[in-house]
Amino acid sequence: MDLCASQVIEKYRTYGFEYKKQYSNHSYLTFTFRSGFFHNAEVVKIANNSNDEAMIQEKISSLNTLGISAKITEYSNLEDIEEGLFKGFFDVISWRNRIRSDYREYVASVMRIYPQKNDDMSYHYINAPYAITNKNAECSPDIIEDIISRLNDDSAQLILIEAPAGFGKTCTAYELIDKLASDDQSPIPFFTEFSRDRQARIFSHVFIREVDRAFNQVNSDIVEYELKNGRIVMVLDGFDELLSDTQKIEADEDYENAEPMLETISELLEGRSKIIITSRKSAVFDGVTFSEWIDKFDNKFDFVRYRIERP
Repeated sequence: MDLCASQVIEKYRTYGFEYKKQYSNHSYLTFTFRSGFFHNAEVVKIANNSNDEAMIQEKISSLNTLGISAKITEYSNLEDIEEGLFKGFFDVISWRNRIRSDYREYVASVMRIYPQKNDDMSYHYINAPYAITNKNAECSPDIIEDIISRLNDDSAQLILIEAPAGFGKTCTAYELIDKLASDDQSPIPFFTEFSRDRQARIFSHVFIREVDRAFNQVNSDIVEYELKNGRIVMVLDGFDELLSDTQKIEADEDYENAEPMLETISELLEGRSKIIITSRKSAVFDGVTFSEWIDKFDNKFDFVRYRIERP
């Protein structure tokens, strides 16, 4: 089970723990974490040494005397440590349940449109025809399955789901996050609807606000870290809300409106990041400036463009 002490320390520090050298040795490491009134400690065994068991218990008792709630944890490898920290801080089970609850609320809001309902009436997502317009790729019959299959790729990806109004962009986004939330092996979805905030052009501010709304114990840096590790998928619905309301508009002018958002997205697209955006068909995506922006990051992330056709 021997683990590299420096790597373990780095992982815990990423999540805001403080390393306590005076309470550590060659077979265990001690970390403390303070959140409001609560002060906790975790003693992580990094080597099997039965002679240290009594010493560990003594350190635990000493920390408890100081008013610090301490526990002992044991991991097999660094990946288990990362997974344990992620699940603990993000409260993954509750987060998945919350996403599924949001999905049910969305379905209920759709059904309220129909004033006369009977017992046989229910909501079902219907797959519309679609195409991947910038790749020579064979499409799955199910757009949700096709998108999810790309999330297992080790590379960073920006995925655009594009369609005219009423063709099912938001329905597709909700169906996608529900499928991800229902599968324990899938990354958890971080979902934002830009229609909630017309000032969403300052995406960095929106990102921090949404993190604060969604998670109690993590900040935007941690969310960004796990996004790049592939444990979180970002789904941004209604990208066109960023663009000008003017009917006659040039692609380059549209791009100027979207540029701050796109630049922030490009900063997040590293490692195994997956960011999915939905948008009405817009001149910005067909313009030369946007093509040049994509080409600039060709070696950093892959761009996949879905277009939903008439249902």
